[in-house]
Amino acid sequence: MKKILIVEDDGPILNILSELLKAIGHEILTAENAEKGLEVFQNNKDIDVVLTDDAMPVEGDGCKLVAKIRHQLGFQGKIIMMSGTICEEMALTVGANCFLSKPFLPKEIFSAVQ
Repeated sequence: MKKILIVEDDGPILNILSELLKAIGHEILTAENAEKGLEVFQNNKDIDVVLTDDAMPVEGDGCKLVAKIRHQLGFQGKIIMMSGTICEEMALTVGANCFLSKPFLPKEIFSAVQ
């Protein structure tokens, strides 16, 4: 079981991802934008995986969040970026370990968090 932070501004997608990952035994934390995602991350030092969308309103986007978590805060865990707008190269450049292009299948999420 892993502790996973999901940062996603689309409520239905956030709920689906949360339920899918809970169903296979993971502990889930959620945030609806990058600013809240950073707050949740800083208040939970035992997070194993960060799963974040790229395009989000309010104080930055997923790329900025990933860069801050990885490079400024020194997070060594897995970061997975989801996007329908940016390319994989951009996600990996800012510090993500893995990139999922929207839309994706549940099995792709399951595989990515392992």
